[in-house]
Amino acid sequence: GRWVDMNRGDDDTKVGRSRYVAQEIKKQHGGNQSENLFAPMPPLEASNIVLSCAASRPKLDHRLMFIDISKAYLHADVVDPNLYVVLPKEMKLSNMCGHLKKALYGTREAAKCWEIEYSNTLHELGFSKGKHNPCLFLHRELHTQVFVHGDDFVVNGTPQHLQVIADKFHSKYLTKVRGTMGPDTTDVKAIVMLNRIIEWNRGGISMEADQRHVEAILKQAG
Repeated sequence: GRWVDMNRGDDDTKVGRSRYVAQEIKKQHGGNQSENLFAPMPPLEASNIVLSCAASRPKLDHRLMFIDISKAYLHADVVDPNLYVVLPKEMKLSNMCGHLKKALYGTREAAKCWEIEYSNTLHELGFSKGKHNPCLFLHRELHTQVFVHGDDFVVNGTPQHLQVIADKFHSKYLTKVRGTMGPDTTDVKAIVMLNRIIEWNRGGISMEADQRHVEAILKQAG
């Protein structure tokens, strides 16, 4: 394993992050074909469904809540009980190794472990996973939807329902509610999600394109 330093922000606003990342050597006997190596990632249309539901239900007083889970993989139990990792040299335990009980960044099944973990949490809250997209969850009785992209969650629902979900996440994970978007003056009117600016205005909800994609397209066009 090794420490990896990264900038989660941009060149103007740097947000430093250090992680201890494991190295898992390619497994034998078809390990590289295991289903546990993959976790679903949603298309952009999946987030548009949640935004559309929020914009279509003004009478139900719906809001959009944006949640970020810190160190998400470390909250998930491992699926393979036989994972071991070299300990960081700073621990000065060169004659020992670590037996993983929680998922660690760099291991092949980590993303799948986290998917299982947050799916179980949402099921405990009464949500059902989407049949056509496993990154969308629906609570039929509360008319509430959840969009999941890795460790980012976008929830559409009434303020009361959003609070229940936030409390549940706070009780289990290192949770940051980045903002709640809605029509009230105290609600957030704009927020960045997946490098796209989402805005709540009188005409509805708008989403700008990823600026990095715009720049790439312009470069290709000459």
